[in-house]
Amino acid sequence: MTGSAWIKRIPGESPVRQQLLCLPHAGGGASAFRPWRQLLPPEVELLIVQYPGREDRIGEPALTDLAELAEGVAGALPDALDAPYTVFGHSMGALVGYELVNVLRQNGFPVPRRLIVSSQFPPGLLPDRGVRDFGDEAVLDLVDWLAGGSSGIRADSRLSAFVAALVRADYEAVETYRPGTAGITVPVSAFCGAGDPAVSPDEVAGWAAWCRAGFDRTVFPGGHFYLRESAAETVAAITGILRREDVLA
Repeated sequence: MTGSAWIKRIPGESPVRQQLLCLPHAGGGASAFRPWRQLLPPEVELLIVQYPGREDRIGEPALTDLAELAEGVAGALPDALDAPYTVFGHSMGALVGYELVNVLRQNGFPVPRRLIVSSQFPPGLLPDRGVRDFGDEAVLDLVDWLAGGSSGIRADSRLSAFVAALVRADYEAVETYRPGTAGITVPVSAFCGAGDPAVSPDEVAGWAAWCRAGFDRTVFPGGHFYLRESAAETVAAITGILRREDVLA
């Protein structure tokens, strides 16, 4: 595996034809998407964003400004691009992806063929639950709620304190984000779980108003983290999009 601090590159066994850039959820890191390498076609290179403050960037402070997160990815991305690419962002990553597309266009960098947003409200319509001001226990309750049960984080007090602080910082980035551009000019696909307790399929469908080049939605069985429960089905749907985009290019 090769890559910069921001972007981890995991190639397949064939020459690169397309690339898939994945943006993790609040509190998440690059490891969340590494298992997808075994599910993607060998000609698709997997690019995974690693935000500061976690995993191999644990020594850096977490960023609490979503625009800064997008700008950090945008600064590292051009050096990682070797082929047409698609962006997939889950939960917080969906908003980072949206802002990223606008930052890339504004700076004259190559934009993705498509943005796939997952389990998230459209920009500017996210309800402010005030998570950035929650105490540790309330943050961990939220993590359990989104996970659909006990996450097991409380078993280690040091880990639980770290996770609570990280999730709180990421939610500060999300809850204070104010999109500066009303829409993007790349096609958008929205993925969501039918039983997501945080955002319903109808609310996810609101992304249609924020894109100017086509929109579609796919609903999977499962909750907020349907992509863990149905990883093969999720990656198969993404692969279908990649192959369709490749044919149409």
